[in-house]
Amino acid sequence: MSSKEYEAALLERLTWQFPPPLFRVEGTRDGKIHSRRGRSGELRQLDVAVYRDDELVFVADAKAHDTRPLAIAYVDGIVGVLDDVGCKLGLLASPEGFTSGAHARARASQIELLLMTYDEALAAELLPVARRIYPYDWAYHPQLAAAVLAVQQTRSWDEIADELHDVPFEEWERFALYAIAEHPDEARGFLQAVALNHHDDGWRFNAARILIDGGSMKESIRAALMKREAGDADFMELLAH
Repeated sequence: MSSKEYEAALLERLTWQFPPPLFRVEGTRDGKIHSRRGRSGELRQLDVAVYRDDELVFVADAKAHDTRPLAIAYVDGIVGVLDDVGCKLGLLASPEGFTSGAHARARASQIELLLMTYDEALAAELLPVARRIYPYDWAYHPQLAAAVLAVQQTRSWDEIADELHDVPFEEWERFALYAIAEHPDEARGFLQAVALNHHDDGWRFNAARILIDGGSMKESIRAALMKREAGDADFMELLAH
């Protein structure tokens, strides 16, 4: 992941944390760099800036170019930017963590330090996909984004299921339909494994239903399910179609 991609991931993460219409989150999008003129008279580049009613309330900086924990100098850097643009609150994100000196300096300066790993950043980059999957409620978008990443990485069915374990049914179903449309082979494999192996009968039923509705139910899997679910009248009725 490049530094620019890491910045974009932080932008998406903070867009989720500070949603519209109460907030406006700006940063580098479509190649456009967000900047603000400070009291020094210089334009200061801001990786992410959060506004409320056009007032700058929060500034964040992403640092992914080092392989070691970030030292105190990086905290001093964002403190200087905050002072120049007239903002009190800031955040510094790194995939490698921070030194003890950086933590001490941040505590004294209203700076939050965020350890955002590369895997977490990759999932954050997919938050716009989660918004497309289920635009009505943002509450479970991080889980949806993490599940999409797991599908893209062709991780095992149970790892994908773990990312979705507390997601409500409507969001779960929208995720499954998205995955079938965008990653059909991986999605069918996931749904087949869920239908055969998941401990929750609701998960098994809905995975089988989506496979049947999409014409993707293999007869070998149908036969195995009819044997396993013989005591469930609703499941047997579904499998009879």
